[in-house]
Amino acid sequence: MRGISRRMKPGTVDLHSAIREKKFTDLFSQLLLLWIISSSVRQAHGFFMYDSKAVLSDCRDYWTFQDRERIPLLFQMTVCVDVRVVSPGHWLAFSYSSPRAPRFDLGLEGDANSLYAWLLGVKHRFPVRLAPQVWHQLCLRRDSLRNTFSMEVNGSSGEHQRTVIARVIPPNGELTLGCRPRDATPGLDWGKVELYLFRMWGDVGQHQTCEDGSVAGWESRQWSISQPRAQTRDTQLGCGKIQRKRHRRNSGNMGQNTQMTTVPDSVAKEFVSTPGAYGLADVPALSGAGKRCLHIRRGHLSVLISQFIRALFKAVPLAKKEHYI
Repeated sequence: MRGISRRMKPGTVDLHSAIREKKFTDLFSQLLLLWIISSSVRQAHGFFMYDSKAVLSDCRDYWTFQDRERIPLLFQMTVCVDVRVVSPGHWLAFSYSSPRAPRFDLGLEGDANSLYAWLLGVKHRFPVRLAPQVWHQLCLRRDSLRNTFSMEVNGSSGEHQRTVIARVIPPNGELTLGCRPRDATPGLDWGKVELYLFRMWGDVGQHQTCEDGSVAGWESRQWSISQPRAQTRDTQLGCGKIQRKRHRRNSGNMGQNTQMTTVPDSVAKEFVSTPGAYGLADVPALSGAGKRCLHIRRGHLSVLISQFIRALFKAVPLAKKEHYI
């Protein structure tokens, strides 16, 4: 009869639907994989400030940590920051104050004669002089379980340790780099100082030179800046030079048309341990010391995603209406 299609064999429609559903699932899984990789690459490389430093000329130049709720109750703590004194005078590298605290719970400042570290409202003096125009790495460590408070200057900490019996560092405080207007002391001559790689961890262990902090890190998305002059780019900073040297080495090994995109270990581990969940049954196991690497042609990630979207719509056509008698 006209207008009526021929009778379909039993199970034919279900088979076609299953094939379309399988294609849709496979393509969607691969598209999701590309999106996860691109997001991970942005987080791994797009926010860490390899080539940026804080420039603090007076109390109008300061950085404010944006995620106060991320700072927990700290039984153990390590804070490290690179400091360069540009012009003589008093300077404040950072301060941390919990709600309703009358003084700094944690802080680091200095002048031409000494360094001063704040712990729970008490200011501790360390007879350390920093040579001007030179970068120095300063680390504070607090272990409330062992009642110790120490300062490490350029890797040396033995002579700068105190026994301090006090409570733990309270959470959800305000963390600031530099001196805010309300912190200014009338008549005090403020110097100009530069900061780089401010990081905070919730332990007292040793950390790598360019390792980001677990509580607060050197990421642009974590900080707001009082005015543009308080931040500047410097291509001679340590982690930036290391990053560019590693990038040149990887580019040389892989040729002119490819670059290496490093995926964080947690993401790579998830891909390898559950390949079926991401449509990666045909991808060989990735390997590496601490990190896995995926090779993606330069600038082609967005093109690949667009191609997958177009293929997705081709593979899943609109279902045709079937008439039965």
